[in-house]
Amino acid sequence: ASRAVATLPSPTDFSLEEKIKLALQYFGGK
Repeated sequence: ASRAVATLPSPTDFSLEEKIKLALQYFGGK
């Protein structure tokens, strides 16, 4: 997650993108 955050340009975008990525990882993991 830290890496994705570093690559993202804005903190606001990170919020939404991170949530989507986390959700994808959550569903993918489970």
